[in-house]
Amino acid sequence: MMIYITLLIICSLTLLPTGRSDGNIRFFFHIFTFLSLWMISSLRIDIGTDYVNYVTLYDRITSVVYSYDFKTEPLYYAISIISDYVGGGTVMMFSLVAFITLLPIYLLKDKTYFSILLFAYICVLFLPSLSLIRQAAAVSFLIPATLSLIRGEKKHAFFMVVIASGFHYSALLFIPFFIVREIKISPVIGMAGVIFFWLIIDVINLPQIILTSPLLQQTKYGVYATNMYNESTEMGSGLGVILKMLPSFIFISFASLFGWINKSNEVVGARLVILLNYAYILSTILSAKIRIFNRLSDFLLFVPIVTIVFLARNINLKGNRIIVVGTICLLLFINFCLTIYTNRSENGSGLGIYPYKWMLS
Repeated sequence: MMIYITLLIICSLTLLPTGRSDGNIRFFFHIFTFLSLWMISSLRIDIGTDYVNYVTLYDRITSVVYSYDFKTEPLYYAISIISDYVGGGTVMMFSLVAFITLLPIYLLKDKTYFSILLFAYICVLFLPSLSLIRQAAAVSFLIPATLSLIRGEKKHAFFMVVIASGFHYSALLFIPFFIVREIKISPVIGMAGVIFFWLIIDVINLPQIILTSPLLQQTKYGVYATNMYNESTEMGSGLGVILKMLPSFIFISFASLFGWINKSNEVVGARLVILLNYAYILSTILSAKIRIFNRLSDFLLFVPIVTIVFLARNINLKGNRIIVVGTICLLLFINFCLTIYTNRSENGSGLGIYPYKWMLS
């Protein structure tokens, strides 16, 4: 457990003083944090519940009888083929995917508040990336896609989504946000919608209706309606679910309180980020009901990362910025620790990331 927490602290504290440092110092510390994260991701052994599944998938892809049929995303397929061609095997495959997953945030043009972005990235996406390697790579590209769309750079945003879908087709679910990004949702309607959504899940069993719908049954995900993923999630105290949603509620409340979606005081991109946070809240509620909807929640893991950076960049008063961003950072850190504690390898489910094992041990 301590290796992940130590990694988070070292990477975050290392970048804090670089904001006003010269370019060479910033470059050195960026390289240091990148290599630290990459090494932990690349050198692991049997870490991640899906680790064995990806080894099996690699063997199937690289077998002489395999014929590509687009069921496996093309960029992930290409990485597997390249790894096999040069003799790197699964070690090289995991290493390349880890490298590509980290790349988008380190290549961002605007590195304002990069230390906060990296902190949120480690807390939210790094641990899932040790198990859900394809989806994590896709989600990582959705971070610059969202930031570009906020700035109005639609072509660059769309290009990032295309790359993301090359690792996991779920990234295509981001495309509707290009169309609805200017829709204004008042806090009263939004919160009422969340409460109503929470209630109808149990009343009409909405997750089951979605899983058994003819549209879903015709896709490769139709099998989830009849296997172990169509099972109720064990809620326990529900603390994890609440912790996941709290940053979104804080952001929506703050944006509404200061009129970020009103014409007189509108902040560019606020409507899009609010819509994304509502989507994240609803997906979290669904995932708390049926296990397979964790995949939908995983697709939206970029939302808390983008949200905290958006807040840091747009809250003008330093005192407010410290309180709001600091509170969300604390919530992300608590959820980070809780994720490690509840995702032990011997559980046979979840992420399976603890205790950590690597090739050098």
